[in-house]
Amino acid sequence: MSTTTTNANTNTKPSVATATQALAEAEAKLAAHLSAQAQAEQDARSATAEQQRIEQCIANDDQTVGLDDLTKADTSLRFHNLQATAKGKAAYKAELAVRTAKSAVVMAKLDAGEYGISMDALRADAVALAKKHAKELAAHQAKCDLHNEGVRQLLDDVADTDAVTDDGTGNPASPLAWGHEDGKATNPRWVTVNEERVPVAPSYRIERVQKYTDWVSGHGEAAAEQYCQMF
Repeated sequence: MSTTTTNANTNTKPSVATATQALAEAEAKLAAHLSAQAQAEQDARSATAEQQRIEQCIANDDQTVGLDDLTKADTSLRFHNLQATAKGKAAYKAELAVRTAKSAVVMAKLDAGEYGISMDALRADAVALAKKHAKELAAHQAKCDLHNEGVRQLLDDVADTDAVTDDGTGNPASPLAWGHEDGKATNPRWVTVNEERVPVAPSYRIERVQKYTDWVSGHGEAAAEQYCQMF
């Protein structure tokens, strides 16, 4: 007793080339059907005009035509109308066949990976990117924490210097007082590092980085630099 086995894994799906060829053939058939439909409709219009001409001649007592001519014209018109209807239905079916063939091409391209769609790969890349950003932000956060601690220590130290007058205002004579250059110091804490003012906003630094990132992504680096200064 012999047994015939079938490989269940045999790929019976059409290749992109095969599906594309089938689509071309379907489109060619559709073009032929549309041409035949257009001709049939033109023939029906001509038959209608001929029938109307004969009817008008009979109404005018034209002896060159008779009822036999009218019968023939009526028969011809019925034929061409039926022919136009049939050709229209054939063209409609051919159009459906083209749409089906186009679907087959899309499916073949999907199976062949031509669209480059791979959500699993994107998901893995996204997770890796998020983890990388998290590490980088954490490292920057550590630097910000050191910076912020330095700012707090600096402010504490400034409180015990000559930057503050007895009445609690800034001392114009102290290089640590805001506005001391003009002799109009009103703020007792002139906080500067390497000739640059130190922003006293420890909590918003990472948020600013994230906002700047959004600006770069949405508007470009130049716009971010102009409208979303980092600190």
